[in-house]
Amino acid sequence: IDTWDLLKELKSIEDKLDGESNDKIKIERKVLAFSINNGDLYPKAQRVDVNGDVKVFPDLDKFTIDEIEYLKIRLVSTKNSVIKSRYAHILWSITKNNQYAKNKNIFSSVIVCNNNSRGFNNQRYDIY
Repeated sequence: IDTWDLLKELKSIEDKLDGESNDKIKIERKVLAFSINNGDLYPKAQRVDVNGDVKVFPDLDKFTIDEIEYLKIRLVSTKNSVIKSRYAHILWSITKNNQYAKNKNIFSSVIVCNNNSRGFNNQRYDIY
């Protein structure tokens, strides 16, 4: 799946929503705007401002308490292993709670097994 295409699609949906639904789409877009490489999270967008400071999006340090709580709920409620792994990885990176480290590793293992046996594109993306 091309996350840039998915991010664009979610942006068009976000523009049509308001209130709580809009907030949830924004959080989902933040979650998808990370790359995972060799077990580490990296923001997909970064730039250097005129002062030489590196600005990144998304920034793990800027997740709010409400956003973190939403991710905890989504980690439990979603059935998709790819998305579960992403939620757990972000939650672990923010909280350093080993509960999430265990989950991200379990879900990542499931993803690898599914990828090897069925193909990555057979994963169903359960955004809501």
